[in-house]
Amino acid sequence: MAAEKKKITIIGAGPVGCAFAVHLVKAGHEVTIVGRGQRLAGLQANGGILTKESEKATEISKTPVVAVASLDTAQPWDLVLLTITEHQLDEQLFATLKACPKSTEILFMFNTFASLDRYFDVLGKERCIMGFPAILASFYDGALVHQFINFGQITIVSSPEWRSIFSSAGIKCVHEPDMQSWLRTHAAAVVGFMSAAVAAAKRKSGVTWAEANHSAEAAKEGFALVQKLGNSVTPKLIYYIGVSAPSFVLTGLLWFLTRVPSIRNNPQVLQKWEREMIGLAESIIAAAPSKDDNSSIAAAEKAAAKYNLAGAAACYGNIDSLVKDPNVDIVAVSVKVPQHYKLVKPALEAKKDVFVEWPLAANLKEAEELTALAESQKVKTMVGLQARQNSSIRKAREMVKNGELGQILSTTIVAHAMIFGDRVASDFEYALPVEHGANLLTIPAGHTIDALCYVLGEFKDLQATLANLRPKTTIFDSKSGNVLRIIDKTSHDQVSVQGNLERGGVATVVYKSGMSNTGKNFYWEINGAEGNLVLEAPMGHVQTFHPTLKFAKAEKGAELKEAPVEPASDFSVNVGLAWDAFAGKGEGSVTTSKDALIRHKMIDAIYRSNEKGTRENYL
Repeated sequence: MAAEKKKITIIGAGPVGCAFAVHLVKAGHEVTIVGRGQRLAGLQANGGILTKESEKATEISKTPVVAVASLDTAQPWDLVLLTITEHQLDEQLFATLKACPKSTEILFMFNTFASLDRYFDVLGKERCIMGFPAILASFYDGALVHQFINFGQITIVSSPEWRSIFSSAGIKCVHEPDMQSWLRTHAAAVVGFMSAAVAAAKRKSGVTWAEANHSAEAAKEGFALVQKLGNSVTPKLIYYIGVSAPSFVLTGLLWFLTRVPSIRNNPQVLQKWEREMIGLAESIIAAAPSKDDNSSIAAAEKAAAKYNLAGAAACYGNIDSLVKDPNVDIVAVSVKVPQHYKLVKPALEAKKDVFVEWPLAANLKEAEELTALAESQKVKTMVGLQARQNSSIRKAREMVKNGELGQILSTTIVAHAMIFGDRVASDFEYALPVEHGANLLTIPAGHTIDALCYVLGEFKDLQATLANLRPKTTIFDSKSGNVLRIIDKTSHDQVSVQGNLERGGVATVVYKSGMSNTGKNFYWEINGAEGNLVLEAPMGHVQTFHPTLKFAKAEKGAELKEAPVEPASDFSVNVGLAWDAFAGKGEGSVTTSKDALIRHKMIDAIYRSNEKGTRENYL
């Protein structure tokens, strides 16, 4: 019996959408395509979809179809079929879909790793159908060449009714009730496959075994996340290849597939696959649980055993349990900056002394709240602005204070921060959004400007220019060095701050991303009427990399001579001196949350100055 005629609109005038349209029109259904740009213009000019049997075929046929620029939500559509990519589904399109009649079903046909609740919550679960097209389709000379796959992995859909309708239209289809598991499995597999295919297409040859293994490992990490999220790796063949079989099976499959000419030479690989792969990778990352893997009792016990503290140290899996222990006097917070606030606050509320790495918090508002809370609770705080403890920094402060440089005229710092170059390690990916508060300005420049102010006093006023010259950056694996993906970055990669100092003199600080090509990663000069100081370090992180200190009198022919300071023996020396000071010992000083709040206010002034183009103050 012939299928009932359906009124269908397809959003997406690409090869997949047009292929569905051709089959559905030939099966007698009323089909409208919603498109844009050249493809919409081509459909309207041709009066339908031009098709041919193969890339080299010369005979062209036409399937009449209505093509429009926008969806008419007043029409009684039986189905809205979306054959676009997930990133094209914006809030405006959601609103359009929501405005369709309640009887209209909506079928999403694209890759996604996201929770399907996103669609169900907005549009209603009863209206939403999920599916995935198994098709090879491309345009050649304006004509569609396509083939729906009829063996192995064929087109799937979560609605038995529409499975039947598509099958009767020549689109072989199966019903899949657990689309969340299927889509997540497919997305994880596709990221691995596409990463290998894209690499092969760019070099026009098959990938190496090591590259294939890297792509396989990316897919396996995705499969592990699928299971961690409570879904199943499905179908069984994918479970076998990607989960239960030895690693070389998936690696070998990817290695082989990149040597298949039809895959390596497919024009869609670089035109579309690379962009889709990046979008899927971002979707997978976004779906991953935010809880840090180190935030568990098991991780704490592992750390205790590593440092021979098993049985001697109490282990906790969360901050609430830790601060309730009466034996805990001080809480040390050494995690990523966005997590500082939610860990420091409970500790202060429990009246525990607190050490927290710099920055104190992700933004000024959080820093103000934590500082006020610490003061009201009358607890001791220390913030890791440890550049103040460095022997060269303390000696420079002493020489300035003793008048050995005379009147301070100017100071200039030019440094490279190592981070935020053309590539960023995956371990530091969390810092790319500027709102996370862990960036070029707050960390390396923040530590260094704090040292400047410790030596010469605060800025009376300042003006700043910040730039994000690499809004997209390449993420590479911290262990293997292999490229993982390209993502957006909002944190700045160039910082320039200039202003007048309260005690007199002009200060200029310039921080650049990456490494210096001339070997000058950190150079700080202090110019006085009677003498000059020069501090140089191998890296623009003066809080950890020890700077040399040289002095020259302000007279003709004077030579820079190294000042007698004991160099830091390793990265931990400055932090150790800070802890000694916290305990009332040694030559260092304690940098409190009040001190850190001043630096947060300065950073906020820098952001304001850059945004408004104004000279700002913060004291």
